[in-house]
Amino acid sequence: GGIYSQVGSLIINDSTIQGNKAGTHGGGLYYESNSLDITRSSFLENESTQSGGGIYTIGAQIAMDSSTVGDNKAGTHGGGIFSDSSNLFTINSTIANNTADENGGGIVFNGGGYLRMGYVTIANNISGADASAVQKNGGGLYQTAGSLNIYNSRIAQN
Repeated sequence: GGIYSQVGSLIINDSTIQGNKAGTHGGGLYYESNSLDITRSSFLENESTQSGGGIYTIGAQIAMDSSTVGDNKAGTHGGGIFSDSSNLFTINSTIANNTADENGGGIVFNGGGYLRMGYVTIANNISGADASAVQKNGGGLYQTAGSLNIYNSRIAQN
């Protein structure tokens, strides 16, 4: 994909990650461990053959502010974001027009941790894009574990 990081902290500010492809996870970004800060940035038109078309995280602390995850595609789960065993705090952001062939068109939150979202729009995401897929759940958000806190947000037309 666009960025692959397994070590150290990562800060992405005022940037666009667009049109990237990954053979497995994280079309725009694959991030593992430590802390990830995303501010005023966009993840657009990225694609993965498996999970996390826009962003894939595992075992991380993520803060996303005033950012957009849009028009990304995953071959299995998490068209926009796939978060595994991570803590994700998102504010003033948009997750829209993403597609997953199976679960979680917008976001998949898997394996524990917490997901906290404020002033976020999750809209027009599609799960189950592959008609032959057995699992087709959570157009906007698909949660399998952990804690979820959503406030002052809009989840619509998924």
